[in-house]
Amino acid sequence: GPERILSYRTDITVHVDGVLTVRETIRVHATGHKIKRGIYRDFVIRYKEILGLSSLRRPEIVSVLRDGRPEPHHTTKEGLGLRLYVGKPSVLLPTGEYVYTLTYRQDRMLGHFDDHDELYFNAIGTEWDFTIDEAIVTVTLPDGIPVDGIKTEGFLGKRGSKAFCLGVVDDQGRIVFTANR
Repeated sequence: GPERILSYRTDITVHVDGVLTVRETIRVHATGHKIKRGIYRDFVIRYKEILGLSSLRRPEIVSVLRDGRPEPHHTTKEGLGLRLYVGKPSVLLPTGEYVYTLTYRQDRMLGHFDDHDELYFNAIGTEWDFTIDEAIVTVTLPDGIPVDGIKTEGFLGKRGSKAFCLGVVDDQGRIVFTANR
């Protein structure tokens, strides 16, 4: 079949100090059309603040794996963001399925307001060239946050989409968003 992302799982852990650890598990079907040597992942690193100021939030890349093994990678600046290239320039991938696991840390993603704190985070990115068959995002919050005080709202689709995706709290207290369209 055509190149596509078969599943995209994002696991976000919010630490007490507000830093996030994010692990993305991206299973792709590659045919050598666009996925020749690997994949790339775009991160928006400039966010407009409430006061209209621009804030830089650069992810700290912790590890990059392909099928569980470390994979060469590098980053370049692209417009308002950062592009993480994954793969070795000299290695062409045979047609098949590959699982990429990207782990990174990111801070200053929490908004603090008078009556609530907010995590506003683009968990998958909107710049993918491929259909994503299934996406799952889980958010693990620090201990001690009452479940009944959590409001879960998400959006799916292209940048600016108003398509709503409601999260549910699972039996382990994690917030889970699922999309298969």
